[in-house]
Amino acid sequence: MGFFIWYSFLNGTGMLQRIPKTVKYILLPILVLVAGALVYLKTRKSKDFEPLIKDKLQEVVAKATNGLYKLHYDSLTIDVLASKVTLSNAVLQPDSARLLQLDSLQQAPDDLFKISLKTLDITGLGPADMLNKKNISLTDLFLDNPVIEIYHQKRAYNYRAPDSTTLYRKLAGMVQSFELQRLLLRHISLTYHNLEKKSTTSFKDLGAILENIKIDSSTQFDTTRFFFAKRADIQLNGYEARTGDNLHRFHVDSITVLATSKQMRLVGL
Repeated sequence: MGFFIWYSFLNGTGMLQRIPKTVKYILLPILVLVAGALVYLKTRKSKDFEPLIKDKLQEVVAKATNGLYKLHYDSLTIDVLASKVTLSNAVLQPDSARLLQLDSLQQAPDDLFKISLKTLDITGLGPADMLNKKNISLTDLFLDNPVIEIYHQKRAYNYRAPDSTTLYRKLAGMVQSFELQRLLLRHISLTYHNLEKKSTTSFKDLGAILENIKIDSSTQFDTTRFFFAKRADIQLNGYEARTGDNLHRFHVDSITVLATSKQMRLVGL
């Protein structure tokens, strides 16, 4: 019975609903960026990578986010023999001037995010993949120690029917299908800023493993998947928080959410 009391208490804080939702915030720009980058890599010769790829990636990011975000990175390394692509010291963040424009047009989102990561490793991109421009099939996508900040501010004009366009439809102009065997996010440092309430929530060690990700016309409405994945495990270590009235503090050694099977495990509460 104690578990259910604590479950109700934690659920009331909004923390449990926020964990899976936060993972979706992280995954959307990453998948859009990877899909766009690989479509470009498949259509160019290696000699074109360095002088042109940065502008092309900016174009992909701008198209997918209505011009709101910009991408900066130090280097892009392509190892054809190892079928591996590595992006180093990348930062994805909002363009403040474009945000003001979208706000004046009543098109700005309630949530803005900034993602910084030292490396983004993509494996499984072989010679055959380079010839198939509309279908992307990868083995692994690995992000280690990304730093993510989310800034939430409600905008009155967003209280309307949500955009029903699926991610597949948004990507359809670039790819027909996107498959990824495994997505691994490790040691995520996440800070959630609620600008209205002037509160901050931090997740210091968040991780996720998603397997059998498939984005195409057959999965765009598949409710048995979590963000297009057949299996999705999310883990949070060492979480601490206080209640809204500041009277109670709680600590959890680890929280594991098995998203696709709708199960949750708490250890050391």
